[in-house]
Amino acid sequence: MNQSIICVVAAVTAFLLLSSTPGRCAEDEESGGLREPAVAGSFYPNDAKELRTQIEGYLQAADPPEVPGEIKVLLVPHAGYVFSAGTAAYSYKLLQTLDGIKTIILMGSPHRLPIRGVSIWPDGSYRTPLGEMAVAQEVAGRLMKSCEATFSATAHKMEHSLEVEVPFLQVVAPQAKLVPMLVQLKDTEQLERIAGVVAEELKRADTLLVISTDLSHYPTTGQIARLVDSITLSSIETLDPREILRVSAEQMQEGWENLQCTMCGQDAVLVAVMASEQLGINTVTRLHYSNSAAVAGEG
Repeated sequence: MNQSIICVVAAVTAFLLLSSTPGRCAEDEESGGLREPAVAGSFYPNDAKELRTQIEGYLQAADPPEVPGEIKVLLVPHAGYVFSAGTAAYSYKLLQTLDGIKTIILMGSPHRLPIRGVSIWPDGSYRTPLGEMAVAQEVAGRLMKSCEATFSATAHKMEHSLEVEVPFLQVVAPQAKLVPMLVQLKDTEQLERIAGVVAEELKRADTLLVISTDLSHYPTTGQIARLVDSITLSSIETLDPREILRVSAEQMQEGWENLQCTMCGQDAVLVAVMASEQLGINTVTRLHYSNSAAVAGEG
């Protein structure tokens, strides 16, 4: 099968990586209900009209290349819109052209509060200034059971990496429902197991996977960011999880000043790549790249 994994990632070097409290993990809970916005007014506009106007402007400006095959996976950045939305719009403009998408699995890695393995918001909806986006409760339930996932409202309520994608999804796929997933697994066997579960869901024609990640945090210059990010992107394009891990470790050992990670959503990216292998996905298309230094005019 000729399918495509779409790779669109922005490196963000000017945003603070929100740190976790050492040793403290999210507590398990049961029902999700309504998830209120946490970063509206800081990462993106809190006014509905302004937010929609911005998103429509970013989409209009985006000019993604033609992509061969069936689109099943998108990678998007999650920094403040001033830095990331112009790049994210390249993926979302493609999503806007897809017919029949009913379920979007939105996956990232936690920034504020560590979790145990996989945490899924199980029901209810995510609210943004544009309204509510319902959670696909049946799909979330299947994934929770198969992934042996837990649910931490606290981790989700504090997490920006999923939230900032929701307004875009509300504009380009208003008919779709959401499955918000946070992944924090360092064991590759566990990642492969989760990837297998996700791959089964992606076999459905109406289901898409969106991975939220930024790239390098926080090299001191845009030039270093571009170099590190180029190497990282090339590793993702191999669709080989072992190569991604090898390259990431190698870059972290290079001694780049202030480089804290090569991508903050690495576990989610690895799940996507492993699931792609199981689905027979064989193509990566790099749609757009940017970094915060370039956006800020610093090179």
